Amino acid sequence: MAKAKNELPQVKISQMFMLPVLSTLITLLFIELILLALFNLDILKFDLSKQTSRAEGLYEYDADLGWKLTPFYNEIYVWDHGYTIESINANGWRDLLYSVKKPKDVYRIAVLGCSRTYGYGVNMQESYPKALERLFKERLDQKVEVMNFGVNGYGLSQMTLNYLKNVRGYDPDLVIMQLYAPSILRTLYTRLWKANKPTYKIIDGELTLINHPVPENKTGPVRAYLLETSPLFRFVNECLLKIDDKKPANAKAALAVNKPAHALSSAILRHLNDNVQKDGAKLIVFIWGQNNEWLEQIVENAGVEIFALEDNEDIEVWTRKGELENIPPARHWSPLGNQYVAEAIFKYLIKTRTGQGLN
Repeated sequence: MAKAKNELPQVKISQMFMLPVLSTLITLLFIELILLALFNLDILKFDLSKQTSRAEGLYEYDADLGWKLTPFYNEIYVWDHGYTIESINANGWRDLLYSVKKPKDVYRIAVLGCSRTYGYGVNMQESYPKALERLFKERLDQKVEVMNFGVNGYGLSQMTLNYLKNVRGYDPDLVIMQLYAPSILRTLYTRLWKANKPTYKIIDGELTLINHPVPENKTGPVRAYLLETSPLFRFVNECLLKIDDKKPANAKAALAVNKPAHALSSAILRHLNDNVQKDGAKLIVFIWGQNNEWLEQIVENAGVEIFALEDNEDIEVWTRKGELENIPPARHWSPLGNQYVAEAIFKYLIKTRTGQGLN
């Protein structure tokens, strides 16, 4: 009898513990079912969970770059403005599968950039690198390959490291870099969009690579599974990503007067330019938009050639044709916008004969 009396409180404690746990699980299941119903009825939408996180799916870990595109990835993304096929080739680029060794009769242009270059929200053939390649094919009696090395979320640091690790191996004749305020802003962070990343810092007057090798995020596969199976997880993840997304946006306002960031960016560009020239190629940078004097100064201080899209193609003519940017959540160049960018770059290259060997 004494033993039974001693066990009775333990049973009550166990029951008291189990009731809240069971209640919580039932509540979470109920919320999960509600979110699933709303999602299937197209009432609830997840704009960021799939496209913005850099830890899974379209992306995979890279010790030198933080993340890279997943070779052989192939999926359809549905947007409010339509759908796109996200297809990555065997070498890890959203492009045709070009040979690493450059053919003798080919003039090769490598394009560095982020989602604007990747073609976020449009199909691969609608991206401006592919549109630029078609312009060369249609208007010049010369074989030109324009290779797209854009990766979503890359800033100036990762673009530079991407050239040093991958792009130079394709032996380009000309390197074009897409640059705007977020490209500079991202140099200030060692973690973005739930993923670790490398960057540079000026230490004792020297440009120094930091957070490298990049620490791996071990939760990537688990996150990928939960994003596919749990609407509740995607909902929470969406909220967290939106909070993360606001952090760079809040810092962007002060970027134009952030002199340390300007000096760092000029040093990174100078480092990239030195390596491009060492490889026998030429680097040029293009920008767009208003109030970019500070950005121009960064590039000029690095001794790199720069031009603005608006100086080479009449943007007002193009806006009368249609929208140059897709509606949210894409908010990047539309197919028409990408064509405008390609036309502006093409006219600049032909007008200035920037690339040696380009007829």
